[in-house]
Amino acid sequence: MKLKKLTIMSFMTLLVLLSKQSFGGIIQYEFEQGGWVENHSTSSDWVTNGNAYGFFSGEDINNNGELELAELVSYGMSFSGNAQVDSFFHDLNDLMFFNYTIESVGFGIGVGSGNSHPLYSSNTLFNYDADDGFLSNASTGDFTFTFETAMVIEVTESNTVMLMTIAFFFILNRRFMITKP
Repeated sequence: MKLKKLTIMSFMTLLVLLSKQSFGGIIQYEFEQGGWVENHSTSSDWVTNGNAYGFFSGEDINNNGELELAELVSYGMSFSGNAQVDSFFHDLNDLMFFNYTIESVGFGIGVGSGNSHPLYSSNTLFNYDADDGFLSNASTGDFTFTFETAMVIEVTESNTVMLMTIAFFFILNRRFMITKP
């Protein structure tokens, strides 16, 4: 009985450690950046509208604590639009510059501020520069800007798997600990 319990506990520990592994595997992130200025007159009457939402995923192949452009497997960004720049979408083919420091707060202005640099995507019509807070329509010359950081969060599917694994083995272990008459 003790050997069986020890084997189950060892197996449970191994699964928990494997499910928490983040380096050496694909990591998924989402980001959001708001506060896009609609009018460019004086700063006292700026109106903000529009959000940039996006995602990216990749694997830190060289284990330097950063996701670089060559390490990405997916990227997408959509801007909801405002009075200055229409809505648009970019995908991995539009991404030109990218470097995300794992566990940083996001992409934004200010080196040494805990932000990553750069995130820049562009196609024939629209440009998105997250770390400089700049969006533009290349065909019209219209642009909008923000002082907000593109906040990044990790998508925690592995944490869900880990919690389910722990719960499963807790129930299994409890079954073996109950003594039967």
